[in-house]
Amino acid sequence: MNGDGNTCVSRTSDTSRSAQHRGEVRNIRPAASPSRAEVPTLLTPGDVAMSLRTSRKAIYAMIARGQMPGLVRVGRRVLIRADALVDWLRQKSMPSPER
Repeated sequence: MNGDGNTCVSRTSDTSRSAQHRGEVRNIRPAASPSRAEVPTLLTPGDVAMSLRTSRKAIYAMIARGQMPGLVRVGRRVLIRADALVDWLRQKSMPSPER
């Protein structure tokens, strides 16, 4: 870390090899973090089950059959994007019958 708080990392690309040989170190700034609006809300199968008033087992069965939209897998963990779930529910909804 240098005096201004930035981490110094040397790169091994072809263009910076000569800089490494001279002992130069280039500053690499971290990428800007995404705003909250860009990060999707993720739900667990338990959250989805409570929202849809069904069991977790039923949600996992839908996931296994490929019927659940917006799946995100992080390692072994399965999460569902809330926006995809809401869109899917809107598509599945039927208008109320006229009386």
